Amino acid sequence: MFRPHTLIRYSGFLLAYLQIARLSRQTSLKNVRRNINTLPMGVFASYEDAVKRIKEQEEEGETGTRALSYLFCPKRTLQLEELRHALAVEDDDTELDETAFMETEVLPYICGGLIILDEQSQIIRLVHHTLQQYLENNRMKLSPNSDAELARTCLTYLPFETFDTGPCINGETLEQRLQAYRFLDYASHHWAITRPMI
Repeated sequence: MFRPHTLIRYSGFLLAYLQIARLSRQTSLKNVRRNINTLPMGVFASYEDAVKRIKEQEEEGETGTRALSYLFCPKRTLQLEELRHALAVEDDDTELDETAFMETEVLPYICGGLIILDEQSQIIRLVHHTLQQYLENNRMKLSPNSDAELARTCLTYLPFETFDTGPCINGETLEQRLQAYRFLDYASHHWAITRPMI
């Protein structure tokens, strides 16, 4: 079984991985042939190309941009379910809508191959530390207000009506709440840290 995170541990293969990721999103052999001669020839050029393509997606561009932003600016790594919960939140939500959860298999695709999932730990992260550097130096190309957007998601999540019952009375009910509302731990610990640009 091909595991991309094994391949990209070795920086020499990162460019090849990014090029293969771009080609794998083509819908026909003709498109593969057309794109093979226009592949970016450097890692940072590949990042720029991928970010541009993410934003140009008709239906999923905004979600792909949000997902990449949420993985670029968090104060700790996110697990897959935390990210899925965060992406399901819209500004006016008063409750978690489970029908808004993004399918796990779709996330890497809409993020242009720039994110990977560690299947063992369920941590989802940027494909390589150089992508973090690229995004730090080119914040405006992704989302100029990534921190504010993540903080807004935290502040929308925390006052959900289900939490009106007050604090949990014991460790068991707290664990049940944290399992049902997977973004709650991150939101409650980091909302204030990420809020400078709201």
